[in-house]
Amino acid sequence: MGTNQNHPTSMPTMRSPTDSSDTPLFFTHLRLGWRRAIAVIVALMAVFFALQFLPGLIVAGVLAANGATQLGDDPARLVGHPLMIMAANISLGLMIPATLLIMAWMGGVPWRRVLAVGRRFSWRRLLTTTATAFPVFALGIWVTALLLPGSYGAFALTGATAVMLAVIVFTLPLAAAAEEIVFRGGIGPAVGSGAGGEKLAATVGLLVSTMVFTVVHFSADPWLVLYQLWIGLTAGLLAIITRGLEASIALHVAHNVVLFAASTLFASDGLVIDRSATGDATNMTVTLTLIPCHIAVLAIAYLMERRRRADRPLLPARAQPDDHAR
Repeated sequence: MGTNQNHPTSMPTMRSPTDSSDTPLFFTHLRLGWRRAIAVIVALMAVFFALQFLPGLIVAGVLAANGATQLGDDPARLVGHPLMIMAANISLGLMIPATLLIMAWMGGVPWRRVLAVGRRFSWRRLLTTTATAFPVFALGIWVTALLLPGSYGAFALTGATAVMLAVIVFTLPLAAAAEEIVFRGGIGPAVGSGAGGEKLAATVGLLVSTMVFTVVHFSADPWLVLYQLWIGLTAGLLAIITRGLEASIALHVAHNVVLFAASTLFASDGLVIDRSATGDATNMTVTLTLIPCHIAVLAIAYLMERRRRADRPLLPARAQPDDHAR
């Protein structure tokens, strides 16, 4: 019996370390074919760059025209302006519906399969993992401040920092979630769908999505490059372990909100991240002290997933019940 080429089919089964069912691993669950996979990836990256840069250019022009800052004086200060950050986060958040639409229209993939495999996307999982990850990263930053005094600067709470904190809390989660859906939910499975065997598909999907995620952050500092590679690998492993994006989004949101909030509160001259080749000691400090936090979140998610599956054995993928309540 022929296969309908207009819709993706499941790849042969492959079991995750915590899965006793026939549910395929994340990154191995779609069959797009190389042509559709390339078309999806090109479309995702084109929209991603458009949404990342165009709103920022508009806001930069408005700020410069109103004398709030001079683009030629210090571009880093312009990038760190609250309006710039808010515009970038909100526009990047639009990649969430854009990715789901591109995967559906160009890849024939139902939006639910972008977010999870063998079950429904679970808001409860997302909130539980986020609540777990937040104190882990907060503890990591606190320990860093104790062991390396001055690594985050002097504490200061002003009107400007309050505005920046509001921008971080209310808009940064959108950008973090969007990046996970684009890179782990879209690009990774698209690449994996044409990579052949199961193990190869999972590995290629994980590595390619991680490398693209790192490249688009435009960091020249080797410590930041290493750190972004690590974040991408950790988020991808979380997707594989949990068969969905909830834990990956939770990790990314908790990490970004806690780190940027701390950098804002303890930055004497505002929030600026040095991505140049020389960088500074802060980049090395963040890399070495927060990597253990990612390992802790990864271990916690693994144990939580084992407990879920022990409490509720999984059925084969085609007979999988809805899992939105767990």
